[in-house]
Amino acid sequence: GTSWSDACRAAPEAVLSQRWVDIGGQLMPAARLEQLVAAVEDGSVPDVAAFGAALDRIQAGYAEDEWVWVKWAYEQLAGVALDGAGPAELLEVAETLRTHRREFIEAVLADAVKEFDRHSAVGFGADGPPGALDADFQAVRGDYETNKFIVQMRAELVALDARVAAFQRRVTPT
Repeated sequence: GTSWSDACRAAPEAVLSQRWVDIGGQLMPAARLEQLVAAVEDGSVPDVAAFGAALDRIQAGYAEDEWVWVKWAYEQLAGVALDGAGPAELLEVAETLRTHRREFIEAVLADAVKEFDRHSAVGFGADGPPGALDADFQAVRGDYETNKFIVQMRAELVALDARVAAFQRRVTPT
């Protein structure tokens, strides 16, 4: 199997840039954009086809660029270099991820409850017969328990636990 240090290594062509930019919906490290602009200015990208190909190459390198940024950012925040981390540190990272991601999703779910309470029903059923508020609200907002977004967030909690558990099984020394 692949060792952690091998899996942690990014491709040599990956670009680390602390700042990222959104160019027409394509996220990229600012350094990639600077390289592209320089290539256009010096004629290395002479036409629209070459420009499109350059953007395709940037998109193809996205995951590697993202990974080197994640490693850099994690080291800045946690003081742990993932390249040299052992199983104990990695298990702690996974548990920290699970805890913080779970807290975030649970906060989103708690906030979403407000969208389904009586105070959010102002204006619903106003142009209908008496008692139309509930039917109008149900038709537009639906029910908290079956709302597509709520169901998706709960599924994400389950998937998060499964992903972290699978990672922990791979990392735990046998």
